[in-house]
Amino acid sequence: MKLNQRCLAAFLAGSILSNSFSVFPNTVDNTETTAVEEIESAQTTASETAPSVIIAVEKSEDQITQDTLLVETDPVIIKPMDANTESGDSSIISLVEKIEVILENVQINLANSEGSEAASAQTAVTRYITDLLEGTNVSAIIEGTNFTAPTPGTSENPTGTHGTYEFVVALIDGEITATTNKITANIDAAPYVASEVVDPTPVVSVPIPEPDNTALLAVVDILDNAIFTLDTAEASNIEDAKVAISSDVAYILSDTEMTAEIKGYGFVTAIDGSAAVPLGTDGYYKFVIKVTDGENTASTDLITSTIDALDVTIPEQSELDAFIQTIEATNFAKSDITTATDAGLAVKAELENILKDTNIHATIKAFEFTAPVNGSPTNQAGTDGEYKFAIELANGHATASTQVQTLTLHANEYDVPVVLQNLVIKGLTHSDLEFNDDMYNYTLNIAQADQGKNFIINPIVEDGLTATVSVPNAIKDHVGITPITADTLIANNTILINVTIGDKITTYTINVEIADNSLLAEPILEAQELILVPTVSIDGSDVASDATWVSSNAQYAYSLAIEKANELLLNEKLTSSEIETAVANLAAATDTFKAEIAAGTQFSALEILNISVAGNVTYDAATNQINVLDTDTDEFTITVVAKNSDVALISSISDTLSTNGILTFTVPTNIDNFNIMLASGDLTSKPISFTVNSAPIDNNTEEPVSVEPEEEPTITDAQLLAALAAMGVKYNVTLIPVTEEEAPLAGEDAVQVPADKITIIETETISQ
Repeated sequence: MKLNQRCLAAFLAGSILSNSFSVFPNTVDNTETTAVEEIESAQTTASETAPSVIIAVEKSEDQITQDTLLVETDPVIIKPMDANTESGDSSIISLVEKIEVILENVQINLANSEGSEAASAQTAVTRYITDLLEGTNVSAIIEGTNFTAPTPGTSENPTGTHGTYEFVVALIDGEITATTNKITANIDAAPYVASEVVDPTPVVSVPIPEPDNTALLAVVDILDNAIFTLDTAEASNIEDAKVAISSDVAYILSDTEMTAEIKGYGFVTAIDGSAAVPLGTDGYYKFVIKVTDGENTASTDLITSTIDALDVTIPEQSELDAFIQTIEATNFAKSDITTATDAGLAVKAELENILKDTNIHATIKAFEFTAPVNGSPTNQAGTDGEYKFAIELANGHATASTQVQTLTLHANEYDVPVVLQNLVIKGLTHSDLEFNDDMYNYTLNIAQADQGKNFIINPIVEDGLTATVSVPNAIKDHVGITPITADTLIANNTILINVTIGDKITTYTINVEIADNSLLAEPILEAQELILVPTVSIDGSDVASDATWVSSNAQYAYSLAIEKANELLLNEKLTSSEIETAVANLAAATDTFKAEIAAGTQFSALEILNISVAGNVTYDAATNQINVLDTDTDEFTITVVAKNSDVALISSISDTLSTNGILTFTVPTNIDNFNIMLASGDLTSKPISFTVNSAPIDNNTEEPVSVEPEEEPTITDAQLLAALAAMGVKYNVTLIPVTEEEAPLAGEDAVQVPADKITIIETETISQ
């Protein structure tokens, strides 16, 4: 299945050497040349640009060889047939790219015998591409992607349904590679053949006369000599060309009983005329006509039908040429353009004006853009920019293009600034505005000390310039060094200084800020009140829990902040911003001081630490119930200890005074209840009630037995205080002297109490 090399060469000869693909038909003679030779010839002659075309090749069954090359459907690799051919100049479209375009645009038809299975279809395609690459240095890898088997014809559908074999081809030429898009080869279906009905009658041999095909040959001769012409409207593709030729052949055979079948062998689209090639480039359709009269069949020689290209009409082209001349004579120039997009829009606006009321379509092709550089003190004129472009016009099939045009982008000249040389203030506490020649906004600070003062604003300019000072609340503008009274200004007033020369003007703005020291007064007063609230303490343990405390460092730091704020309050030279800063600083110090304030951790002054009862009784701390154990007990002793040593304890049945927060007194057993109260300064607790329950009476009383009293162990005051200290009681101790009679019993500096008369009972703290 070898490709007609003349078709291939004609196609490759049109490959353009620029950035798109076009075909220009070559005159093909009967001399056989290799594809490489014709490609090399085409590369030296092709120089025009035109649209892409389609080439199609069909083969008849009798031209297909039956050699079996491959039977697998795996990717097939075709290696170069001739390694002596160079790949071509890399500056033009490579041979690989050209072959890629051919394969993607060629139409391949396989006979039913070639494509009945995927393996045979791949074999046929491989043979075809092998022929295509013969004589080149290009190798190929063919990979099938999809196969649809043809459906043979039936009595209902005699022609059957064609199949398809889809594949891609990877082309390799040294380091140059390319992979085609999907290519589809059509596979003819086997036509329906009716079954013969066997006549059981014996065959009688009858001489058959020689067929008379004179008329058939005459018709074929007529077709061989007929001139078939097509145009681009009839033959934009191979299918349309075949339909058009079939119509002409059917007309020729209309008065006969003959039928014809068209088989195509080559197709190149025609290229309509353009501005560069007004007459366009003709295409062609190559085919063979197979004629049958029902009994005999004859075929024409290979016929080539020319496809006439559409010429560009002279009036349209002339109109475009005239507009091209107009455009090329236009002086394109614009100002205030800094981007390529804006430049393109400027050219578009010019074209719309030139081409108004026409049907001409214009396309702008940009080539280069250089932005303008505006003037500066060292280059006052600046540097113009450029926008280079070409314009293509189209009207129907007529086209025309300009040469490269230039839009001049004018730079803006340097505008000498109208500015002050200096700005002098006299008569105010803060007169220095820190003037800068490229600064146009300033702040004028009027301190409290400036109230009642006059001051002068003196703008200094070069000769030829005029400076005018506009002051709020003034009757007219101040010129030069006219004095201004500070009292006439209020906060946020704006003073304007206009420097003019001709129609040029530069404005300087001075914002007035007036200091108000009184803004510090209220925050200072609040701070002075706040610092007195908490008590100074090391850790807060000596401060009641319902009071607050701070460390001495926190109080000292806050007092310094208050002192500093007081100093600033009295400073009449402060600016408004300095006062704002002072207020903010004092607020920050207040926040810090507040964060240091904490609640005290000292126990409440009116709380009991412990209650102990001594005597022949029992004590229930939960209910404050005291039970007398026998009827002979006349009294018992109770000791109450407060948490704080400076608390006074008072009994409702005793005049005994407490010492260091400790009260010990005797309670007779014949009372029902008694109370205790705690007092500290102006604070007095609620009464704490105790109930005394008498001993039950025993009716079976026996005569008491007289027993000699044993010496009872004693506990000293020091031991008692040590026991209380171990329980967490803190107080100052004052030892009470004992009588001389008691001293021998207690020892030195001690009071002895019988041990069985003292009961130490830990009780819960009683809060009042």
